[in-house]
Amino acid sequence: MIVRYYFIRWFYRYSLLILLGVQSGWVHADDDFRIWVSSENNLDNNAGDGAMFVFDGEPPHNLLARIDPEQKKSHHPWISPDDRYALGTNRVSNSVTMYDVNALTVQATISLGPNPTHVQWGRLDGQYRFAFVGITSGVAAGGGYVSVIDLVDQMEVAQIPEDVAARQNGTHDADVTPDGRYVYFGNVGSNTVFKIAINAERGFPLEQTLEVGMSASAADVHVQGVRILPSGEKMYVSNEEGSVSVVELNYEEADEVLTTIDVTGGADDTGVHNSRISPDGRWVYVGSRNTGIVNVIDTETDTLVANIEAGMGANTPEFSPDGKYNLVPNQATDFVSIIDVETHRKIADIMTGQGPHNARFSPDGDFAFVTCKDDNVVSVIDMRNLTLLHNLEVDANPNGIEIQRVDEDGQGINGVDGLALLVSGAQVESTETKNKPIAEPSVVKGSGLGGITVLLLLGSWLLGRYRLLGIKAEACSSR
Repeated sequence: MIVRYYFIRWFYRYSLLILLGVQSGWVHADDDFRIWVSSENNLDNNAGDGAMFVFDGEPPHNLLARIDPEQKKSHHPWISPDDRYALGTNRVSNSVTMYDVNALTVQATISLGPNPTHVQWGRLDGQYRFAFVGITSGVAAGGGYVSVIDLVDQMEVAQIPEDVAARQNGTHDADVTPDGRYVYFGNVGSNTVFKIAINAERGFPLEQTLEVGMSASAADVHVQGVRILPSGEKMYVSNEEGSVSVVELNYEEADEVLTTIDVTGGADDTGVHNSRISPDGRWVYVGSRNTGIVNVIDTETDTLVANIEAGMGANTPEFSPDGKYNLVPNQATDFVSIIDVETHRKIADIMTGQGPHNARFSPDGDFAFVTCKDDNVVSVIDMRNLTLLHNLEVDANPNGIEIQRVDEDGQGINGVDGLALLVSGAQVESTETKNKPIAEPSVVKGSGLGGITVLLLLGSWLLGRYRLLGIKAEACSSR
């Protein structure tokens, strides 16, 4: 009887904590995920259609679907932060494909301007409702702006800037402030960055066109990537000319360039591409394709603190979820470089397919997935022992890759249709606020019915306590 008493006491005490942890995200019971890969199929001047591949996140990473969007040059998949929407940009067909994330089929095709590339997301009343797409062709060719897509109505609802005279060549890479109020797009054909308010009632106004870079000629700067600190205080703009501009974000007020950091190292043509910021916001890693160097910037001092030799074609350097490693796809080689972030030293080169281009990590950081454009494979790297696990075969010229987290039924885990997202225990009523920047609140994982679950668990706990009292009394009387 005493053994029974202690077992039940342990069960009710700790199972409650475990269940609460699973519901709130303390215990990660929802690490199931899928890998989305787009193949551009650039053969014969893009004569054939591109394709979207979806793989299971668990080894051996079985193919779940090969989806034909019947569109040309499928450049990149884009997964919304709530894992409920999947888009694919088609650079030659001038369109965006919406994919059904449950059936893994084409849901809709939306025609846009010439050469749509990168995507960011905007919310309305707590739900992700808008996609912002960079239209990367030059202004003379009909591009140089941001297309806004209503994800519910599946249609384009705005072009920003609306005034053609205000457009800039090559609208491309983008990022969103942590509070979700502003989206920024760099213009690769110029020296400018668009600042757009995510406000549907005001028509998504263009708030500012910010000039960055070192060169006197705007056409020589070539803005490549924009990344915002987790704190929302600063933005780092990587420029192909060989510089990184540091921008103070002032939200309702005009943003200001604080400094521009020279990362050329004396080279004439570094080929600076996209940058990435470590999860803790301390480091900016910038790949230089033409020199094979990864430049490291300390965000506390905004100074260049290290130059790491990776490999030729050093592309976008990707941080592991815990910030321990950085993986650099060296596009002109057949290997990726692994950097120890604490020491800023390369610790391994790992063989992959030819032309490693983009990389993503599994949510737990155990695996990295790398598209290899010249070998038509996705190389899977086991980060626990820094070895190549295997290659996943796809169609020609795989480019973009994204991770979609799913629950056991294959649904996006962060949102439920018809319910507002639960954020820090309360519903987000609107994306509009007059406050200064705040960190993006963490989204509660689960079905969205956390309150009901907590009540049920509390009831079970009270019932358990009631039973325990009875058992304890029975045990004492039998001594």
